Amino acid sequence: LTLVNCGDPEEYAVVQYQPMAPPYIAACTPQGWDIELVDENFEAFEPHRCSADLVAFSALPRHVDRAYAHAAALKRRGITTVGGGMHVSAIPEEAQEHFDAIVEGEAEPIWASVLADAAAGKLQRHYVSGFDQPLDDLGLPDRRYIHPGYKLASVSTSRSCNNRCSFCYMGSLENKAYRTIATETVVEDFRQVPQKAIVLTDANFLGFTAADVQSRRELCEALIRARTGKLWAAQITADVVRHPDLLDLLYRAGCRMAFIGFESVGTGGLRSIAKDQYADIDYTEVVREVQGKGIAVAASLILGLDSHRRGYDRELMAWLDEARPLFLNLGVLTPMPNTELYHLARDEERLLLDGIDLWKHMDKATHTLRYRNFSADEASEMFRNVVRHHCRKRNILRNSLHLFFVRRFYTLSALYAAAALRKRDRECTHVRPPARPGAAP
Repeated sequence: LTLVNCGDPEEYAVVQYQPMAPPYIAACTPQGWDIELVDENFEAFEPHRCSADLVAFSALPRHVDRAYAHAAALKRRGITTVGGGMHVSAIPEEAQEHFDAIVEGEAEPIWASVLADAAAGKLQRHYVSGFDQPLDDLGLPDRRYIHPGYKLASVSTSRSCNNRCSFCYMGSLENKAYRTIATETVVEDFRQVPQKAIVLTDANFLGFTAADVQSRRELCEALIRARTGKLWAAQITADVVRHPDLLDLLYRAGCRMAFIGFESVGTGGLRSIAKDQYADIDYTEVVREVQGKGIAVAASLILGLDSHRRGYDRELMAWLDEARPLFLNLGVLTPMPNTELYHLARDEERLLLDGIDLWKHMDKATHTLRYRNFSADEASEMFRNVVRHHCRKRNILRNSLHLFFVRRFYTLSALYAAAALRKRDRECTHVRPPARPGAAP
């Protein structure tokens, strides 16, 4: 069995934390299979040299064309391929055209059956698991199947998300439910990670119910008792401020950064992306309260929503100056496969590309659709204005010194400075849509 994480070194330079599909798949692979890992963030997969009986691919949309090309080359050599992951689950009909078999949903509950069918020569074309399977017996990932070059470790403490955001993969999936991984399993995973810095892969650490929040409290308390010495970052929704006791526990448990999907400031933006359940929360106060607890905020924001008008960059810069989140993750509106946004843009003929030609540009810094209220050039200018405003050199120097000398977050200070300097020069890119029949060249 060969596990292939499709990617490229430039992607690693941006992400730097570990993909978790290979170690989880390896952990539930029955004895009798020899496993090899190829992580294309560090080395190219070479189909002509592969001697596996079965090759399993996991790929993000922007790398799925590589997975399809590799699968075609392997098929010519008579080697069986299986595709899985979020992209395959979002558009299984497309993926079935390229792999001998696909796994829709989380693979762990059915992976042993997939391998048994493959070994018996009875591999089915389509396996379905869903995103609502219990995680009680998930167990630990086999970290031998993570490339040692990653600087930041990844740990999962929960899976899935109950929100239905129109721009998000998770919003398009059926048979999903937010579930937490057993506290003792997470603590043991923290212990076995060699890196000091960890990024949680959870779509939403906080959860959605009172029981979810209580489980998060219990996890933080367990991590405090375990004294793992790890510092970590997590995706957390803005309503975390409704649980001030949890903020205290997060810091004591080692959380030093919260990725918060604010998406849009001002009125109307959240409603346009089906995220208005957070519209009554004061985002400025969220940043102040979270950072006041010693947890840096990485504010995730989208440029190009249908509610945005020319001049939105000035409104956004004013909010950034008022709230002062330490990190900024700004992206342009991107029609991820099979999302509500994708179908709306396609129905309105606003997609600049489609299919695999579109997927390879899913980096959130490429204009892939026509915006409702401004041109791509105007969006690029607004993007540039906001990024350079937030990443002014005096801001970088001030924040780095504050983190280093006042907060004594030495690692976070270095990470912040490197990220801010890299993002300062980031530009949006354009795609050239195919010419319409009969159109002038």
